[in-house]
Amino acid sequence: MKREKSRIVLWCLLLLVLLFSAGRVKAAENLLPTAWDNRGVYLKRYSDLVSLDDGYMRVFYKDKAVQVEYYDNDLNVKSKKQIPLELELWGGFYHGSDGYYLVEGQNNEEEDDAKEVIRVIRYDRNWQKTGTAHITSVAGDEFGSVRYPFDYGCVEMAEINGILYIATAHEGYVDPSVGQGHQGLLVIAVDQQTMTGEIIDNDLWHSFAQYVKVRDNQLYLLEQSEGSRCTMLSRY
Repeated sequence: MKREKSRIVLWCLLLLVLLFSAGRVKAAENLLPTAWDNRGVYLKRYSDLVSLDDGYMRVFYKDKAVQVEYYDNDLNVKSKKQIPLELELWGGFYHGSDGYYLVEGQNNEEEDDAKEVIRVIRYDRNWQKTGTAHITSVAGDEFGSVRYPFDYGCVEMAEINGILYIATAHEGYVDPSVGQGHQGLLVIAVDQQTMTGEIIDNDLWHSFAQYVKVRDNQLYLLEQSEGSRCTMLSRY
């Protein structure tokens, strides 16, 4: 028993000698993963990890910019880049079949039907911009009016038959009877070839979560709706 304890003590001493003789090693700052706030719970995703042929790509929002980090298969950072936001509000990221998509937005407190409220930006695999879709409110449609995009909602995306679908939420124009706008569902379709888009579905029934998926060549929307008093699965 004493011999075993002595052996353990010797190994510990040897380990300490090796650690101090090697000196303190500091990793290069540009090769450290960037910290991101994970203390909150959000409906919108602020960070995505994409599997690539030679490793991984991390795309996340921080400090009014889109941060991109590339990792090898052992999750060591290889390189970083930063893309400034074009509009004031972060929406989300999507890894599409024809490139990378960023969704951004801006508030419309002036309640202008012609003002761009959501922007969908496509990039190639090297993050060179290849197209932009500008989304405005639906003129004359109370339910399609957008005062605050992404309001209390997700920003989820799926593609099928050359169309990118974006499921999110919004707050509409102010209702004079209550002194504020109502919140509800917003679904956007973007033609990936022409990069033109529009709002195709909307309501003001208090939609607090929206998820869109493609399965068996069908588009499905799962929505938590207070106005409908249910969690609703719709097939388009």
